[in-house]
Amino acid sequence: MAKLVKCRNCEYQVARTANNCVQCHTKNPGLTTTDHFINTLCFAALLLGLMLLYKISFNDQLIQIADVEAAGFEKQYQRQTLIENAEGGWVGQ
Repeated sequence: MAKLVKCRNCEYQVARTANNCVQCHTKNPGLTTTDHFINTLCFAALLLGLMLLYKISFNDQLIQIADVEAAGFEKQYQRQTLIENAEGGWVGQ
């Protein structure tokens, strides 16, 4: 059995999951501000969990400067270009 709540406009008793109030025809009369806030928090937590799960980070660099220096490129301009790209967080082909 559905839980009855009061419509937020006319205070007529409606089911919590009702789409429209029977008396004043308000959409989603049983959803309160708290419900919307909880839904937003759940969505944000889910999104944050997915980002942490896949280790998505906008500050992550594709290559670290130490990796470029450890590779020991012979040509100075190649090495310098890779270091500059690593500082910018971008690695070319």
